[in-house]
Amino acid sequence: MAESKADVIVLGAGMVGVSAALHLQQRGRDVVLVDKHDLAGEETSYGNAGLIEAASVFPYMFPHDIGQILRYALNRSGDVHYHVSDLPVFLPWLIRYFLASSPAGALRSAMAALPLIKRSLVEHEALIAEAQVPELLRRTGWIKLFRSDATMARSIAELERVRTFGMEGEVLDRKTIAAREPNLSGNFAGAIHWPAPGFVPDPGALAKAYAALFARKGGRFMTGDAATLAQNAAMRTAKSTRRQTNESPLEFSTLSLIRPVAH
Repeated sequence: MAESKADVIVLGAGMVGVSAALHLQQRGRDVVLVDKHDLAGEETSYGNAGLIEAASVFPYMFPHDIGQILRYALNRSGDVHYHVSDLPVFLPWLIRYFLASSPAGALRSAMAALPLIKRSLVEHEALIAEAQVPELLRRTGWIKLFRSDATMARSIAELERVRTFGMEGEVLDRKTIAAREPNLSGNFAGAIHWPAPGFVPDPGALAKAYAALFARKGGRFMTGDAATLAQNAAMRTAKSTRRQTNESPLEFSTLSLIRPVAH
């Protein structure tokens, strides 16, 4: 098989991967998008919540409440589950996460993320228009519901905090929830409607539309297994790496490999 070359290879054709490939392509790079499936958006991006977030400023911080930490440590929370045998592997990272979750650390993270948060919907609107799939974006925001007064109170406090960064949300009581979502059953303490985020009714379809746009603009989509990624011993001085795809071996600079991480 003939060997092909590229400026950048993007591993994984989920939402992050196809978006990164399109933006690199816009900047004049010769990009190859590689996925183990024949189609884009077949895994995490197929069935996620479909939110283009434009309101979450503060990332999830490591809890400092002793009771919550104990629930996590004893594997008694649906939020976290771990194997005790793996503790030596991830404990150093966990300690760094704890130290970075101080109020000052949370503020630094928020300030770093804020410019990206404010651009996320704008960038998707441009790509959706170029991909000609306006039906895949709804500007309805989303509603977060709370079953207890305690979680509701914490979220209202969080709302007040993000308002200082220009984010807005509307607090809903039980009566308003029932009026807006008459088919929703449950005894809720309240809710917050975040109007800014965009909603994608079919995330998998949007990933495929982006991949189709990438191909129309000259991008190459290949199927292959990331486990075949290996350094070519004969090319170490050139810092090149080969990756076996189903079509042909692909050569690229080790400094131009992008592996998107789904959240």
